[in-house]
This record gives sequence, C-alpha cells and structure tokens, in this order.
Amino acid sequence: AGVDLVAGDVPAGEFGLLVARRSGEAPASFLAEREVDYSGSQLPLVGDFPASSETRRLLCEALGVPVQAPDWRRIREKFSLEPADAPVPPGIYLARGEAEVTAVFVEGDLQKLEFSAGDGWQSIVFDQDGRRSELRYQPGSGAMTWNGGEDIAGLSFKEKVIVHGSVWDIRQAGTAAFLAASRIELLVCGRLVVRSGLESESLAIGREKFPGVLLMTSDRDFFTDEAVNADVVMETEGSKTIQAQVIAAGALVNGDAQVEITGGVFSRDIENSGRLRVGGASGQFAFGSGVRLPGFKFLKNFRVHFIQEGNDEE
Repeated sequence: AGVDLVAGDVPAGEFGLLVARRSGEAPASFLAEREVDYSGSQLPLVGDFPASSETRRLLCEALGVPVQAPDWRRIREKFSLEPADAPVPPGIYLARGEAEVTAVFVEGDLQKLEFSAGDGWQSIVFDQDGRRSELRYQPGSGAMTWNGGEDIAGLSFKEKVIVHGSVWDIRQAGTAAFLAASRIELLVCGRLVVRSGLESESLAIGREKFPGVLLMTSDRDFFTDEAVNADVVMETEGSKTIQAQVIAAGALVNGDAQVEITGGVFSRDIENSGRLRVGGASGQFAFGSGVRLPGFKFLKNFRVHFIQEGNDEE
C-alpha cells in the first residue's frame, strides 16, 4: 500500500484519531491506558499540537451573514427581527438562501435533538423548553417540510445545524438515525451529550459505516468569546454504534458503556470509563475545515490496528 504525506494547515476533519494535549506517552500507550481501540487507516496522534479555530466564521458563512465574526444586529437582520444589539429570543430559526435553507440556527440550549430516517426522508426533531419542532427533508432535493409555520416548499436543506448553547440529549428514534446519503453537520458552543446509538439505515455486513453526522463543539461563545465547556459526552447503556465524526474543543468522554464511534476523532483529551472503539472513517464534512493545525505534517493511506489487550483473569 502507498503512503501519502499531507502537509500544511491540515483540517481537523482529516485525522483518524488526534488528541491535542500534552502527553509524554506514545499514542499506543495513551490509548491502551484509557482502553481505547483504534482501527483507522492512519497512525493515531497524541501531543501538544496547536490548533486554530474559526467556528465564528463557520457560523457566519452557514447563515449567509457577510462578516467573519457574528454580531446580534446582523443576526436579527438575517431573521427579519427588530434592529437591536440584544440577542434574538430563544428559539429555532431557519436561515434561507435563494433556493435552500442553508442552516438551522438555535438560540439557547436544546433539551433534545432526535434523528430518524426512513422511506427516503431524513427527520431532525428539536425539543426546546417544551416545544417540539420537526424538519423533514430528502438530501440533495427540493423536498422539505417544517412544522414551524414558515413556507419552505421547493427548498433544499444544506444539513447544517448551529446551536448557541449545549445539546443535552442526542438520540436516534426508530430503526435508523440517518439515510445513507445524509451528512448532517452539528456545531455548538457548549456540550453535546449522546444518549443512544446513532446508526444509518444501511448497515449491511461488511459495509463501511460512514459517519452520518459531525458532532463539533467550540470552547468559546460565538458572540462574547467567553470560555465554555465543550466536551462531547457518550452517555449510553450496553453496546452502541455511533456513526459520527467528532471534532471536540473539549474532551471526548465515554461513560460505562461499550461504544464504537465509526468516524474520525479530534479532541483535547479522552476520558473513558467503559470500552471505546474509534473507526476513523472519513466524514466529508465542510465544517471540518473550521479547525486547522498550522504547519502540520502526517502520513496517511496505510493500515494500522491498535487493540487494547484484555485480562481474562477474574
């Protein structure tokens, strides 16, 4: 197999597994100590790697606001609200372009974010302060419905969701979370807590489990630049598959369960009380370019497999 050298300002989405924290341990020892199995096609990396984040720019581009850093007056103008410097009221807002909804913007925490898929339709349900809103769409087409009252007939959805806050319960409803064609990008300034498996409708034996969602956090508030907790937490039970790519400005935290994350992981640390496997599959998400490692070099396109050795003794 060939080996390619990737160099330059490398996006976080390029890595199979990178933990950007100071550590005197070799990557294999770091992962073994935390009972993390890694089966990606790149070498895992652990070290004090500097990273530049442009999540505020990502927000502006996704909403169609022509600035590099957001301000509330421009956000209010985007959503046709009264001019002011105050935040928009808590709620769920659709950012519209000419023939598409470019993003969903959520002001405030979400108590639950629910994914389901079937019969060619992808569904995302937003639960905030007792209000339940559902967006249904067919990826890549102009078929979309929204129960929030706005007329979106004939528009397509760019599959971007941005939350100015945390999401406390991300879960799958029904037999599948994602269509095979779905590539949902979730960016928050806060914490993300996954409380169920998240699997595509097409998990045939031997078929690669491509990520259906990007779980991405910023450790700075989009508007005030204040520091926030940006952990991505897997709080599940039993054995679960999470078809996601993770780009966490905080730690990746797994509870007591056995969890497989099929996509790549970029985080500041890994805390694991259960069993964690990282597949390292590429996600093809645009937001992945919003965090970069400047002047970085690494090798890709060869196969390695690190497995934590178990102890059969009672």
